[in-house]
Amino acid sequence: MKTSYSLTGEGHYSVFLNKVLGLSFADMIILYFIASISFRAISRPFERLNISYLKYLSPLIIFMIASGFFYNLVIDFYPKPYLYDLKWVLYLFAGSMLPATLKENSKVMRLGWVMLMLLISDVGDILYVEIFDCCHELPSLLGLPPLFRILSTFILILGSSAFSPFIAWPVISLQLLNMVNTLSLNEIYLSLVAIGIIILTKLKLAKIIPLLFFNFCFLVVPIFLISYGSFLSEFKADGVNTRTVQIENLNMNLSNKGYGLFGMGYGATYREYIATPEFDIFAVGKSIVEDQDSSMSSPVKFIFNTPAAGSIYKYGAIGLIWLFFIILKIQQKYNLTGWRQALLYLLYLAMLFPGFLKLTFVAGYLLALEASKVRERKTAHIS
Repeated sequence: MKTSYSLTGEGHYSVFLNKVLGLSFADMIILYFIASISFRAISRPFERLNISYLKYLSPLIIFMIASGFFYNLVIDFYPKPYLYDLKWVLYLFAGSMLPATLKENSKVMRLGWVMLMLLISDVGDILYVEIFDCCHELPSLLGLPPLFRILSTFILILGSSAFSPFIAWPVISLQLLNMVNTLSLNEIYLSLVAIGIIILTKLKLAKIIPLLFFNFCFLVVPIFLISYGSFLSEFKADGVNTRTVQIENLNMNLSNKGYGLFGMGYGATYREYIATPEFDIFAVGKSIVEDQDSSMSSPVKFIFNTPAAGSIYKYGAIGLIWLFFIILKIQQKYNLTGWRQALLYLLYLAMLFPGFLKLTFVAGYLLALEASKVRERKTAHIS
């Protein structure tokens, strides 16, 4: 509701981001989950903790953490961005491993219950902003108040078959209406991508084809549109200007650091050869140091407002290819289709652009729930 506040730390953005002793409520919840998972592993040393699909992702994650550490040690030392990405990894591990600690048939393992909690939390944030800050900062093309957003509309469309049409399509319709009203170009674009994936899946093509299509739409098309799609400036001129500068900086950084073959890793900053427009201080926030002005004037930046640019910079060509085949492996291993395939794409989205904490936790948790159901079904079949 107040997207810039998540970067500046000012005003009221989310009730879950209020801080006590430097930690937000969300961080405290995640640390509690991590502690519960650790206690389970220690107290039952002979009972193997099911880490699900994390066993495929872990080598890449460890490599990316090490790459980011080396980058900070040798090139530009800025610990705050690195610590943020480490926190993101904790959110991923907490969400992905939490189902292994839950009691069988617990209500928190039911999809309907999880979706209800997401709805309540989103409505709570809307009311929180409206009450304490009087108004939101999002555009209102249709003059409507902000509407809830349970999950990415892209995923709800892709996995709509998991729900009753009487529930799924009213929710999707409301979210589509909210996307248009708030001019959420990323959400609109990804919703169109979801339709393309559905068509490719219906054609019963090899599973690699929809994934390749998603990669092309996520990594190539957005950069092309920002670089050459001048019509976008009619909708969000300031945002397009900032993203254009960032892509130019991406090109210069890559040309000086291996031409994008190797990624810089989690927590790596990039050199700012062309300055971010001064009017768009919210694009930087306090992402480098605790002072907003110092972050803005810093010779390096951390945030790429175009997710594709951030993915290319952090992972590089080798890392992106590695991640692609990991996702393909997970899909084949668990035979993910329908709603489960949608959750896999949600996790893929979170992995491509590390930083969305809530999205990462929810994606990791929901996919782990579904993976455990597949595992139980296979075990029952063998028995």
